[in-house]
Amino acid sequence: MRSVILLLSAYSAASTCSTCGDVDADSSSLLQARSLVRTGSQEKTAGSLLQSLQKIAGSLKTAESLAATNPADVNSALGTANEALATMFPGFVQEHASAQHEVDIQVGEIEACHRSATHGVTARAQSEQRVTDRRAASEQCDAVLATAIETEAEECDEWTSRAEELLSAGLPGCGASNAEQLYEVATSWRDWMSNEFDTVELQRTECNEATTAVAAQSATCAATTSAFEEAFCHDRESCHMHHSCHAHEVEVYEGLRVEIEAGAVARRLQFRTARQAQCLVGLIMQAMLTSTPITDASLTACDNVDVDDLNLAYPDLPEAPLACQAAQDNDPQCDPIPHVLTWTNGNAGEGIDLSNLQPADGSPAGCQCELVELQGDYSAGHIVRCDNCLDVHRSTEQNSCPSGWKIFSPRDREDYETIRASVDMSRHSGTLHRPHLIVDVTRSENGCGGCTGAAMNSNVEAQSSWRTSDGSPWWLHDEAFGEPNGDYHANCYLWLIEDRAGSPYFNDGNCNYHSSSYLCQPIMHAPQESHQEWTMVVQYGNQGYTPTSDAAGEPSESSSGFAKLSDAAINALPSGGDAGYDYYMLSSASATPDTRDTIILRVTGAFDDTNIVYGFSDWEVCNAATFEECTHWSVARGGSHGIDTYYPRATNNCDRWFTGYQNNAWCWPDQSSGKRCWATGNTCSLGSHAIRTDVKMYKKTA
Repeated sequence: MRSVILLLSAYSAASTCSTCGDVDADSSSLLQARSLVRTGSQEKTAGSLLQSLQKIAGSLKTAESLAATNPADVNSALGTANEALATMFPGFVQEHASAQHEVDIQVGEIEACHRSATHGVTARAQSEQRVTDRRAASEQCDAVLATAIETEAEECDEWTSRAEELLSAGLPGCGASNAEQLYEVATSWRDWMSNEFDTVELQRTECNEATTAVAAQSATCAATTSAFEEAFCHDRESCHMHHSCHAHEVEVYEGLRVEIEAGAVARRLQFRTARQAQCLVGLIMQAMLTSTPITDASLTACDNVDVDDLNLAYPDLPEAPLACQAAQDNDPQCDPIPHVLTWTNGNAGEGIDLSNLQPADGSPAGCQCELVELQGDYSAGHIVRCDNCLDVHRSTEQNSCPSGWKIFSPRDREDYETIRASVDMSRHSGTLHRPHLIVDVTRSENGCGGCTGAAMNSNVEAQSSWRTSDGSPWWLHDEAFGEPNGDYHANCYLWLIEDRAGSPYFNDGNCNYHSSSYLCQPIMHAPQESHQEWTMVVQYGNQGYTPTSDAAGEPSESSSGFAKLSDAAINALPSGGDAGYDYYMLSSASATPDTRDTIILRVTGAFDDTNIVYGFSDWEVCNAATFEECTHWSVARGGSHGIDTYYPRATNNCDRWFTGYQNNAWCWPDQSSGKRCWATGNTCSLGSHAIRTDVKMYKKTA
């Protein structure tokens, strides 16, 4: 047996590989380790580690190659592999547990909607029972009141009729001129009183008592009706809140699940690769200890890796809430239900005050905004109609929608159907076409994006350059349509001309369309979540992007295309690190394989993507790989202005990052496009001043 010393670790494949056999621990004293020349100081990835081990294992498949192998080199390689694996496997476990925890938390948020003391399943059942009981009490009270009113009418009619009869028949006389006449008058009154007074008094009393009973019952029924109306409106709000909470949290969950599952797929792939590497370590160790070549069957067995333990569990979600009672003509009038923007643990957070629909500041005196009574469900919650207001052509112009609202944009066909049923969209009526009915679907550059070759909705990738001002989904057509056909000008609203066969007919038309009357809907706000240390705010892929203050898509680690948060959302994120600064980390594909280039910026000033230097007033750069290592900051600005690491680093190679050169070139390698990108230095293997690709920009938020 050849003498070798093997560096064993807690993650040695010898302990897990079924094909590797037992290794005598005493054999570790047989060979002194020598350092293996490594490919770089950075930690190896699972993929590069596996490739290295596959080469070693492949070289040990014959007795000749095994005899020619340098034990010291193999020993060093195994040591490096075991060190890397010892770091990787706990990371897989921790990442998996963290992802599962995120899933469980969000499922808990959905469940909390159904447990809420104000609008949960039990609360709604109690609320509905209260409505039923109070409705019954109110109806019973009204029935008693109706009987009392009927009794009053009968008694008082009887009394009134008798009185009229007696008056018509005439009362005994009153005039007398002598004693005898006086006696005759008195006798007449005595006989009349004897015959009529008791009946008159009884009928009058019965009428008065019936009137008093009606008044008392009316007061009782007023209180009973008020109690019923209060219960009815509370139940209506409770049902709406239940649906709103559930829909909001399910939407968050679905987005989270897509992102987390993408990470889980990548994690399982890395785990499988690491397990294969671990198995190869065991095979190599056994081969070196026993001088036995590695067989193809053993190598193939290493490919059999079980990753089931890294499958995330997605619990069954609570069923959607039961439908609310359909509105009836005789329902009590209730105050508008608040439109809630955020939910936490089943509790409503920020909302929109529907009782305060004042037009935006700067609107003309005659401008008025009123809530539209919707005939159906609308994704954004509510619609407000504003008339005689600021005339607008573009999304970049101020409109009169109340604070927290924007010009409408249906998210799907159901939204459109609700609008169509709720307002007169006809261009011939003139009520909303003043002179045009505009919709908040725009793009930040001239031209038509997917044009007439793709359906106009946000689910179609070809139309991804079209967006709403708040980044919310939008819908105008399910199929390709004759518009937009190319005569579009940047940021201009489309004209929703009319409905044709149940679908909107619209046009882009050279920015000719504008209006002083429009429909508005609540601005969509991103869910409030606890922030990790870094939050991705912008990303682009193989080419630059057109700067925009709006949101576009959804930044994600699992994708590389253009996406960004809105400038307002970026500036609203909390700022981590030292007070007085914001910190941004930029990462991109690198000229060095299997690595990424990274820089960290320390800046002042609000983020503004439409400004050539992002709106920053000052900026400094740090070279370190992590924020904790950033103990020195250098001003990244020189004679060229822009943001440029050339000046503190004095390097013009692949390490250079720059954008906004001479405060003029948004993207130096593609200056005529008007798009933004980051570029490398002049002497770089990627190309002279090459566009940095797969760029992701993060803001430090904790």
